[in-house]
Amino acid sequence: MTRFSFFATSIALAAGLTAVDSSAQSFSVPAAAFGRLPRITLAKSAIPAAVAGDLIPSLENVTAELHTQRFQHRVGGIEVLGSQALRHTRLSPVQGMLGLGDQAQWTDQLAKFDLDLTPRVSESDALGVALQETPTQQPSVEPRLLIIPNARAHAARLVYRFEIAGQGEIAGRIVDVDAHTGRLVASVSRHWEIAPIDVYTTNTRCQTLSPVTDDLGGSAPISVEYKKCLKVIKAGVAQPSADEMAIQAFTNSQLVLNYYWSGHRRDSFDNQGSALVSVVHVGDKWTNAFWDSENDIMAYGDGDGVKFRNLTLSLDVAGHEMTHGVVSKTANLEYQGESGALNEGLADFFGETIEGQKDWVMGRDLFTDPSEGKNGLRNLFDPSKTKYRWYDDQGDPIRKSAPAHYSEIFQFGDEPCGPMNDNCGVHMNATLVGHAGYLMVQAIGPEKAGKVMYSALVHYLTETSDFAAFAKAAREACAQLYGSSGAECTALDGVMVKVGL
Repeated sequence: MTRFSFFATSIALAAGLTAVDSSAQSFSVPAAAFGRLPRITLAKSAIPAAVAGDLIPSLENVTAELHTQRFQHRVGGIEVLGSQALRHTRLSPVQGMLGLGDQAQWTDQLAKFDLDLTPRVSESDALGVALQETPTQQPSVEPRLLIIPNARAHAARLVYRFEIAGQGEIAGRIVDVDAHTGRLVASVSRHWEIAPIDVYTTNTRCQTLSPVTDDLGGSAPISVEYKKCLKVIKAGVAQPSADEMAIQAFTNSQLVLNYYWSGHRRDSFDNQGSALVSVVHVGDKWTNAFWDSENDIMAYGDGDGVKFRNLTLSLDVAGHEMTHGVVSKTANLEYQGESGALNEGLADFFGETIEGQKDWVMGRDLFTDPSEGKNGLRNLFDPSKTKYRWYDDQGDPIRKSAPAHYSEIFQFGDEPCGPMNDNCGVHMNATLVGHAGYLMVQAIGPEKAGKVMYSALVHYLTETSDFAAFAKAAREACAQLYGSSGAECTALDGVMVKVGL
């Protein structure tokens, strides 16, 4: 029987060639094993020699400011789930190189346990237990032994993990069977949610409508108390009262959450895994949608049914509005003037990205007449196709194109920002940022452009950032991600010049 104890009361993790505690005997993982990464020195008093070589490079996470190299813990060649040492290094602005020395910081997430590593149950017997959970499905990969620690108890469990393939509408599963007892440990669907999703539908008790109708004959909501509304989808489970609009709102939420998680490892709009709440049938024949940053809810109107369809039918609009939730938890850009237009422009960019960048036209799917909706609500590919009512130098009304260059933006001087002037052009000037995002995608590709825009938002922008600050933030984000002299940042400079920034 093989047994390893791993009670790491302290762990010395240091860059360079010397152990943090030079008085302790130590076992070092050779630097050559990690390429450019420094060696890791583990104090002998803390870790058995057999374990010292079992911290191996795993995933790397890079944001604009930080590079994190994860070292996966293995004992006796078996992965310890979630047990890792993490090395955080600020990226040097010079060619995106890793900083060294005292710039590096370590986080010890190594599990502490005492465990017999010898299975007492055969793999075939464990498979029989697993298949009782999914009798019509088979493992999609070879099963593997896995150590699952219990941090609170300083204990661990040795399991066989089986990954069961899905079939049609039947979800695949991950099934864990205890390798010592043969008991089922877990059977988890592979259809998972990043955050809970709830959907409510309005009724007369939960919203107050404006007595004034809009140009399309609809009434906007003055207030929505969503907790008084009828919950028709609870934590992803639809109730019989859930209609097509509620189901579509749920689908939109799933797609938005999946984008931010898979693309940026962001867990819901607040990065805390909070439930994403939507309310449908808001207003009366109301043609709009909004994100309520006070209550953190997404609201959809039905559209007037003549010119516009219901607002859940446009994924880019849904992605746009939920991105406002992300903005409110990061840069929290003021919703007026250039910062407000930056808020709207970033929401447009991510809305189009979430939709798959199929046309770079916001809200095209909302129009009942496809020909009338060919330029949508805003055209980010060619902003000149988007027209707004404006006034010439003599005060006469004219039709002016949305800006594709800074010289074309709508100017408001000392005019108070409010609903009569679109809060000093938050929508009217948004195409400057959205068009820059489109050009960035053409120049460096959608994935890199998305990372630059996200990093700029999360790490560099503040409440009052203007267009110039956006350009600076994008350049700084690019330099941190790809190196200031790299091809990506050279291309980004060209984009900013093209839009006058």
